[in-house]
Formats: sequence, C-alpha cells, structure tokens
Amino acid sequence: MISDQIGGEMGRSPNIRFCGTAFTLLMFLLCTGVGWTAIPYQPVLSDPVQELWRWRTFTETKELGLRCLAEAQDGAMWFGVDNGVRRYDGLNWTDYTPQGGILGAPVNVLCAAQDGGVYAGSDLGVSQFQDGVWQRVFPPEGEIPWPVDEILEDTDGNLVVATAWGILQQSKEHWTLYTSADMGKALQGVASYVRLVFVPDEVIPKREWKLGTGIKVIKGGYLGIARGNFPMPIWALSPGGPGEVAGLKVGDQILKIDGQITNLPHLSLEGPGNPVKLMVRRYGKADPFEVTVDRKQAIEGSVRGFSISDIYLSREGDWWAGLSWGGEIMKYTPPEITGQQEGDWKLYTAQNGLGLGDRPKITQTQDGAIWTVSNHFTGGVNRFDGKNWSHTRLSNIGGSDIHTSVRETQDGALWVGGQQGTIYAFRDKGWQMWHSAQLPLSQARVTELLETRDGALWLAVLGQEAARLDYLTSKWTRFKGLNFQFQSPHGTQWFISPDRKIIRFDPSASNGKAWVQYGIQDGVMSVPKTLLMTKKGIIWAAGEHKGEAATAHFDGTKWIRQTHLGFAPSVDERAFFESLDGTLWMGAIAQRNTNLGQIGGILQRAESKETGDPMWIHHKPPEAPDHAYGIGQTQDGVLWFLASGLYRFDGQTWSLTQELVEVTTFLHGIWGTGEGGLWVGTRAYGLFHFNGQDWTQYGIRDGLVNSRIKTILQMDDKSVWVGTDKGISRFDGQTWTSNPQLSELMDIGSLRQAPDGALWINATDGATRYGFESEPPETEMTTFLSQVSQPGNTSLAWQGMGPWGATPKEELQYAWRLDEEKWSSFSSKINQTFLALPSGEHIFEVKERDRDFN
Repeated sequence: MISDQIGGEMGRSPNIRFCGTAFTLLMFLLCTGVGWTAIPYQPVLSDPVQELWRWRTFTETKELGLRCLAEAQDGAMWFGVDNGVRRYDGLNWTDYTPQGGILGAPVNVLCAAQDGGVYAGSDLGVSQFQDGVWQRVFPPEGEIPWPVDEILEDTDGNLVVATAWGILQQSKEHWTLYTSADMGKALQGVASYVRLVFVPDEVIPKREWKLGTGIKVIKGGYLGIARGNFPMPIWALSPGGPGEVAGLKVGDQILKIDGQITNLPHLSLEGPGNPVKLMVRRYGKADPFEVTVDRKQAIEGSVRGFSISDIYLSREGDWWAGLSWGGEIMKYTPPEITGQQEGDWKLYTAQNGLGLGDRPKITQTQDGAIWTVSNHFTGGVNRFDGKNWSHTRLSNIGGSDIHTSVRETQDGALWVGGQQGTIYAFRDKGWQMWHSAQLPLSQARVTELLETRDGALWLAVLGQEAARLDYLTSKWTRFKGLNFQFQSPHGTQWFISPDRKIIRFDPSASNGKAWVQYGIQDGVMSVPKTLLMTKKGIIWAAGEHKGEAATAHFDGTKWIRQTHLGFAPSVDERAFFESLDGTLWMGAIAQRNTNLGQIGGILQRAESKETGDPMWIHHKPPEAPDHAYGIGQTQDGVLWFLASGLYRFDGQTWSLTQELVEVTTFLHGIWGTGEGGLWVGTRAYGLFHFNGQDWTQYGIRDGLVNSRIKTILQMDDKSVWVGTDKGISRFDGQTWTSNPQLSELMDIGSLRQAPDGALWINATDGATRYGFESEPPETEMTTFLSQVSQPGNTSLAWQGMGPWGATPKEELQYAWRLDEEKWSSFSSKINQTFLALPSGEHIFEVKERDRDFN
C-alpha cells in the first residue's frame, strides 16, 4: 500500500511523511482564518397551501349543512351544522341538538369561551355549553327570534353579539341592545329582559321603501344556505303602505309566505309581483291568521334598520360592526374610552371610499388596520388605516369579489375565504389566490377561517367539509432551494444554499442574525457541498475550491480552509463521513483533472502517532477505489465505500465485495454507523442488509415502495428509512410501510435526522422538515364474545382511530397476540379467527400504530 500522509492545521507546520519508494506529492494549502462577517440571509419558504400533504379534510361534516367552527380551550373542535353542533376531540365525534338543550338549529356561529365553555348562535338566540350541559343564555324568555351572526367575548368574559336586531351586550346587571329607534319600536313592551339604547339616527343610513309590500322583517344575513324555519317578526311598516292597509302590525310574526316557509323573505316581500298571502301570528291571539298583501310600484319614505352581520372588538377597545343590508361599517367607541357619559358612533359609507356589500365581515391586522369583506359582488376588500379607506377587487387577479370570511394568522398573512372553494392571502408581495381545483376543497363558500393554537389554519366550507391546513405548525417546514445538513444539539440548523453558501439558522440569535450566510470571504471554499458535525462538536465543510478538493472547519468565529492539491476537483457530497474512532473520511468525485496531478482515491484525516498532530492520509488507486459516493461502517470497524462496486477497508487492506452479485452492480446509497449492520441500496435490485455474516434482500414484494434506491437513513430508534424514486419507505425490523404524505416529495436526494427527532428530506427543490406526531392512536374491539362454546372457534375484530385524522384509517396498522405470546407483525388486518381454543381464560391484545409509528 502506498499512501501520502500530510498534516498541518490551525497554524501548525506541515508534517509530511512518505511511505514506499514511489509517491505522488499531495499538497495542502492552508488558508488563514477569516473573520465572520455575519451577512444576513433571507430563506424562501415554499407555498404551504399547494403542498397537499399539509391538508386534512373531515368529511364527517358533509351533508350536515356545515356553517362555522371554533376551537375550545381543551383543544376540541366544534362545528355548527343544520341540526345543532358537532364536537370532535381528535378521535370521537359527538352530536348536540335542540333536544339536548341548544336554543335553535341550525347553528350559524360558535364562540369558544375563556372559561372552557362554548356559545352557539342560531336564529332563536344564544345558548351555552358548560360542564357537559347546554343551557339557554339569551333571550332568557319569550318567543321572539333573535337571529345571531357573530358572538364575541370581551376581556371581562361578557358577550358582545351581532344580531338582526342590533348589537347585544351582556353585563352583570342586564342585557343591552344597541339598535335603531325604528327597530326598537317592535321590541318595546314585549322584550323587557333587554335594555334598549337607540343609536343616533344621524349615523344610521336611511333605507328607501321603494316598492313592494312596505314590510320590513327581522332576518339573519344571507349565508347561501338555509338558515332555518323560524318566524320573521315585522319591525317596520310603511305608513299607509300595503302591509299596514292589510291590517298588519309591528311585532307580528310571519310564519309562511304563500303557504311556504322561507328563509329568504326579501325575495317575496320586496320588489314587484303579485299579491302575497301571509300566515301571521300576533301576540294576544291564540291562533295564526292569513293576510293578503298587495304590492305597490312605489312607496315613499324611508326607514332606519340596524341589523348587524359582524362585530369585531379592536385592540384599541372600539367596536366595529357591519350592517347586514347595505354593508356600511359602524365604529363605536365606548364611554370608558371617550371619557364621556355616552359613547361615540361613526358611520363609514361609500363616500369615505368604502366598497359596500351586504353582510360584511371584519378583522384587524397586526399593524392596526381594519379590513372588511362582504358576501356581495359589489363589496370587494376594504382596508382602513385609521384615516382613509382603500378598496381592492380580487376579480382583478382572476378571482371573485364575493367573500365570506377574513382572518389574519400569526405570520402577518391576511386570509380571505371566497366562493367556490377559493381562498386568498395578502402578504408583503401582494395577493395570492388558490382555486378549489388546486386544493382538496369543494366548490362552495369558505364561511369560516380559524387559526388554532397549534398554528393550523382551519376552514369551514359551506355545507361541505371542514379542512385543516398544517400552516404554521411544527409538523412541516419547507425551504426552497436549501439543502439541510445537520442540526446541533442546541438547535442551530445548517444548510447549503443554491448559490453554494453555507447557511446557519440560530433560533436563539437576535438583532436580525438568526439567519446568516458564509461565503468565500469568510474562509469557506468556493463550492461547499456537504457539512457535518463531529462527535466533538467541530463543524466541517467539504467541497471544491477553485478546481481542487477542499475542506474547512469552523472554530465558532471563523472558517479555516485547506485545499487538497493532487486529489480531485471536488469531494463527493455523499462521501464525507466520521468513523467510530472520530476519523474523517472523504471520497473523490469520479471526474478528475490529470493535468493538475489529480489521481482520485480516498482521504483520511487522522492523528500522527509520533506527534499527535492531525494529518491527512491519501489512499490511492488502484488499491483504493479512485472515487466514492457513499461511506458506511460496521461494528467491527470495517469501512465500506460505494464506488464501482462495494469496497471494503479493514484498516490495512482494500478489497472489492464479490460474494453477492447484486452489490457488484450500480449501487445507490449506503448506511452504517456501527450499530444495526450495513445497508446498501441498488439501482435495480432494491435494498440489501449485511448483519456481519449474511446478506438479506428487500424489495417491492417486501413492502418497499420501489426497488430503485436513492438514499438510506437509520434513525435513533433503529428504524430504517429509504428514499426511492417513487417515495419513502420505513422499516421497523419486521415490516416495511410507506407514508403517502412523504411520498409526494419526489426527486429525493438525501434523508437526515435532527436531534429533536424530526426527519429532514432534501429534494431537488429544497429541504422539508417533517415533525412526527406524538399523540398515539386508539383501538377498540368491535367483535368479540366473552364466552366461547365448544369446539372453541371464535372470531375477533377491531378498529382504530388516529388523532385528528393525521393518519387515515386505511393506513393504520395493527399487531396482536394471544395469552402474552409473541406479537404478530404489524399489518392492516383488522380481524383474527381462532379455531379449537382450549378451555379456560384467554387474553387477547391488539395494538395499533399510525404512519409515524406511534
């Protein structure tokens, strides 16, 4: 064996030693350390909305008339539907209906209370779920419908409610309704449980009667789906108009229109048409009666309504409210802020630059701006900066101007839910839009957007599914273009960028230095290809510097670079390895420049036995392979190299593995760190495992997603992950399984594990972090007999549930055992038959695991 050993590091004099009679001088150029310039770096995150593996849809709400959702303090999700409310704790669904105490159904709005309870709003009013029981909250009595469109809780735990009658406020002493004088007339004398406060007429828009029956009724805002079959109280009649002439009175409740119950009275009572027949109930009269009302082409006069579609409590303490019909926006500053006996009301209209549209929704962003959208094509998106309104039409970017929800997430993105399953987001660079064709959403209105405490974005699709997007959760992170290298025990992450810079992310850093980059000016080689952290905590880089292979190490302040002349143009990024004894090994790339004396081979960084100084040993061809694209090691200390075949080095002798024909062909991927044996991937024959004596082959028949292997990783829990050209498979020692979510990440380059247990997947378009679920699934027996008759034949069946649908039922796996014998292998089997069981007591156990092996 002929080798060159050349040392020299950290300012030490090179220690050169030549073995044998013939040698090629391999020189190392040592660069002086360069100070850290700490150039900031801005990573580019991928678009999480279009990454379908982040989405989960819950079809349990389909065909139930889904309208709204909320997250309770215990983490359970609540959904308002046609027949009441459904609760989902991640495993089980529970129904609550009016028969169980809910005041009215459908439930159009939900509010999670600070004390752990949940409020539900219907067209009859508000009810509360507390300590497992539903109870009526408002109105405390009577039969007047109170259509509710929003419920909020203030900092004191009191409710502020948007209703068709106005704004309802709860206090310890009483309920207060802020409404118009015209509307209040219908409640005086029949709703003594509420204190009426009339909003000044000058800040409530006049509505012209125009034409029709001259009847105004209480109705909730238009949803695009039936609100329910509730009476509609008359709150105004035009003087001398058709309704008054027909004998109707303010306070009468319309039960039917032309014999039909309808939740869209404005289609029948307003506008031209034939006379209309009404079924009416009047207080003091035992039985309903019919009234026929003509229509007039013109009705003079006006009326002021104060039906509210949304209420928002700003950080400054103001109330922002949207008028259901007309779309104007009201701002109310309470007396405790104005310092006066009465609060201050302000009206914003089209004259202020506001785009008007029925049933507006309101939110506030982190910069203090107020945003509104509406359920009408004339509204668009409005923003108020404290002084002026600005107006945007998303139809200008190919979307619609009908919007049914608006919400800001923690990262400052403003989300808007539209019709036909379309969602929008506004960030620094402007608006983005996603159609249902790009998303797992039905073509219906997105009526609710909610960011839950774990950073997920939930959506309620009207009458269809609820959906969850793992948006700002710890489960997924994806950086465009970056290639993840490793994470230190302290949480610092290291990457290589597309322009060949070393990137460091330190989440504990401040002053804008969390993300920094290192380049050639910092002592890094011109083309870094791979990084590793040694067991002693030293960070090394390997790659190319101006046409020659190079390495560099980081002392915490600066990089110290060495160029390895005569070795190769570069180090192969797949062949940079620390062995069990702490030695560094690296392989040359297959190409080399003979004009520069590059001969290829393997470099080993060791310590001189004479001086203890570090030195580099060059293992040259033909004894050693002339290149390597993978390195592993077995427990006996033998090193294995992927080259043109599988090479073995025992510390003295190089040899080419010949005993297995498949590993003499094209090899892709190797893993061995001492424990768990050696894993070798091939291009066409799947995966091979060497336990020190025997080779075992695994392929598609054994459960691998494909037999063309690209990369291998053995995790801390000894499970083996394999990246193929068709996705990723995982081996638990007995069974191979595949995760369809991860299999969507194609063109996989490498797999790496972080100290926190997360899996990093490097693909051609960037690095993806996958954080495993920690909550285990649950299993229940579905078929069993407590006693079995002779001859002892019985069948058992079971089913499992993965928390929050993270693992679909068809991907759950089960293992079982009888009488504490050996567990079966995991499989998707959900039943087992036993024949001729002996008499006596038997214990059957079954356990379940999800796609994350919980």
